[in-house]
Amino acid sequence: MKHLYKIPISGKVIEKKYVRLGEASVIYSIGRHRMIEMARAAGAVYKLGDGASVLVNLDIFDEYMEQFREMPVMMKHPLFNGKETEE
Repeated sequence: MKHLYKIPISGKVIEKKYVRLGEASVIYSIGRHRMIEMARAAGAVYKLGDGASVLVNLDIFDEYMEQFREMPVMMKHPLFNGKETEE
C-alpha cells in the first residue's frame, strides 16, 4: 500500500516510508497504545537519538497486518448477482 503525503507549501506529493506513532495510528485507525504494541511485534519500530522520537516503518507494518486478513464469506442473499435488470 502506498502512503502518500502532500507537502502544504509546494503542493508536491511524496510517498512516506516512516511515520511517527501518532500518524501511524491515524493511518490505520488503531489506538495509540495498540499501535505501539503491534508495531513492536512487527519489528517496525525505529528509535532515534535518546528514544524520544519513535518512527514506524510502514512497509514492514503492512506485511505484518496481512496476517490478520480474513477470507471472504459467501452471502446467503447477495445484493448483486452479476446480471443487470432492465427497467
